[in-house]
Amino acid sequence: MRYALRPATAGDYDFIYQVKAVTLKEYIAQTWGWNEADQQSRFSASFNPTQWQIVQLDGRDIGVLCLEREEDGFLLANIEILPPHQNRGIGTRIIEDILVSARRDCLPVRLQVLKANPARRLYERLGFVVTGETGTHYLMRCPPELCTQ
Repeated sequence: MRYALRPATAGDYDFIYQVKAVTLKEYIAQTWGWNEADQQSRFSASFNPTQWQIVQLDGRDIGVLCLEREEDGFLLANIEILPPHQNRGIGTRIIEDILVSARRDCLPVRLQVLKANPARRLYERLGFVVTGETGTHYLMRCPPELCTQ
């Protein structure tokens, strides 16, 4: 199964928001409660299409990715796959590809995941370890110890 990534545009705003709402609403609601107006306002205030990529499968948009390059590594800020395409290995493959690229450059990848989100198990399976926590999130990091330089 081959996925593709394409750069997001301003026209992808509604799609990216809907993916977030569909995939994270349950966990956001468990953590803070879901207020649609507040979520839309927060998303609108921070939306920058240049930070996003659209995940495609067979030419169809099925998810979103926000991977930020930092001075000392990468931040996997968001990866969300629409429910009909979850549990098919697509998200795993994307993260594995990110880790391969990061290891080539001997750089860590970090992320944070809501404590209510079971995706933590996937991240641990892929080599991420919990390095800290807040009241709402686990802070995780995948070290580059397996560098391929």
